[in-house]
Amino acid sequence: MFFSLIFACATPEAPAPAPPAAAPAAEPAPAGAAVNPNVNLGPAPDVAAAIGIDEVLANAAQYEGKPVVVKATVTTVCQKKGCWHRLGTANPDVTVMCKDKEYEIFLPFDAEGKTAVVSGVFAQETLSLADAKHFAEDAGKDPATVTEPLTQYSIELAGVTFL
Repeated sequence: MFFSLIFACATPEAPAPAPPAAAPAAEPAPAGAAVNPNVNLGPAPDVAAAIGIDEVLANAAQYEGKPVVVKATVTTVCQKKGCWHRLGTANPDVTVMCKDKEYEIFLPFDAEGKTAVVSGVFAQETLSLADAKHFAEDAGKDPATVTEPLTQYSIELAGVTFL
């Protein structure tokens, strides 16, 4: 079952219906739902308890396998279904993968660049080459550029809210 959940976001779907025509000066509507501040996806994280993602990474061993509540900017969202996203850190080469075990939390496609408070269990994990290629493809990147397994930080999501 786990195998099917990982690759479930790659299943083809019927194309979304075309949005209604916008006023001439308006931008086209983004795919998926729009980000709404203070709307919770899953159980509401305790915003007041949130710490910066860089503090967690600086003390990764201390937080390994433990619940965290972090505040960070969303840098990437799965463009197939919104079933995973990445949080940015002070190091532009390091992001934190976020997805939920039960496959129930889906971020809006336009969440990139938005500030989120995320609750869940922190871990460091190694993705297989196939999984790393899969996530690259879902992010709209060329999977051929991924040539080896990927070690990454992750948060198994419990809840997300946007500020």
